[in-house]
Amino acid sequence: MVFEGAQVPERVKLPVTKDNEKCECGSPYKLDESLVVDSGSKGIAHAVVWLKGIEGGPETKDPTIDQKGCVFIPHVLAIKKGQRVKVLNPDGVAHNFHWTAQSNPSDNKTIAKFKKELMVPSEGGFEKPEFIRAVCDIHPWMAGWIAVMENGYATVTDEKGAFKIEGIPPGKYTVACWQE
Repeated sequence: MVFEGAQVPERVKLPVTKDNEKCECGSPYKLDESLVVDSGSKGIAHAVVWLKGIEGGPETKDPTIDQKGCVFIPHVLAIKKGQRVKVLNPDGVAHNFHWTAQSNPSDNKTIAKFKKELMVPSEGGFEKPEFIRAVCDIHPWMAGWIAVMENGYATVTDEKGAFKIEGIPPGKYTVACWQE
């Protein structure tokens, strides 16, 4: 996925208003990840690319979102419907994982500084395809997405906008893309 504008946009600076030391801030801000464009390739990071018109495909292996340095890593995670996500907290400060869904259950789970991980949703998996926004209400600059996909033929672009979907059987498909 490539940015078509004449000038690559600068990333927005989001103020870090608490826990600066634990959030590994060398400055009073974190950079917004909603639009990350590589200056050389003009590739767009964090875009979901998937195939339509196909069923099956592999599940995401060990789908995990880390909250290291008070940032969601990865910013966008693509999973196959039916999967759950492990959310980590190595920061030594409390976080919460507040996700808002339209077709799947929404919830808000606190992850205390001494608790290292939790599974979301608590029971079952995300059963319906959709893009789910997740935030940390304690640290308002923290935000990310879970892309619940119909099949396992989906991936997220890297920092240069590149992607690779492996194991596609022969056939004719539609390639789709989403970027927040």
